[in-house]
Amino acid sequence: MFQVLSVTPVGLEEIQGPLRGLLDCWTELAGRDPIPRIGNLDPRQLGENLGKTHLVEVMGRGRFRYLLYAREITNPAAQNMSGLTADAFEDASFGRLVVDNYQHAVDSRRPSCRHVKGLCEDGSSYEYIGLTLPFSSDGQKVDLLLVGTHRIAMPEDLTPDRARHDQRYVQELMAETTRCLKLMRGIPDKALVMAIRQFGTALLWNIAEMKAAQDAASGKPR
Repeated sequence: MFQVLSVTPVGLEEIQGPLRGLLDCWTELAGRDPIPRIGNLDPRQLGENLGKTHLVEVMGRGRFRYLLYAREITNPAAQNMSGLTADAFEDASFGRLVVDNYQHAVDSRRPSCRHVKGLCEDGSSYEYIGLTLPFSSDGQKVDLLLVGTHRIAMPEDLTPDRARHDQRYVQELMAETTRCLKLMRGIPDKALVMAIRQFGTALLWNIAEMKAAQDAASGKPR
């Protein structure tokens, strides 16, 4: 089980490197509003944080679902959390830490940055800085979080393969991020619409087959 050694708040003025770029993006998008709107976020603005930033849906108090779990970030159990809720972490201790960090950003409606130090089950060091940024679909309610991570220490077996930062890889990241943002904005994704249509067609076909079977059993003509 993951053991938390310390969780230290980091002042926004102390943030450096790629996370500073992420924070500056959030500040620029917010303008004079308390929090920025999801509709104003362009994946290209993530820059070098692309692939290192989670997109998290706020489902309710203490309930968070990963729309996109960053490819280049991991967790103590090496789970791909995309599509899962934060309470699905195999390491419950780590999950509670994550939920607490996210809820703090939701409650404060402000960026939240924390320096986390811990130990994995084998005693190896696990240390990172996490920056959680709140976004809103209507300018009031926080319903999306952008979570950027800067890894400081990580066990070798939990280190994701180094990303191939070529054009194709970046395009894949852009497509993933864009799709998730479209879903949060309520814009139908073509692939999603097609899947729904296919599901509806299959459902109607199954209903027709069941009705035909029932008619045959009762002696009705088809």
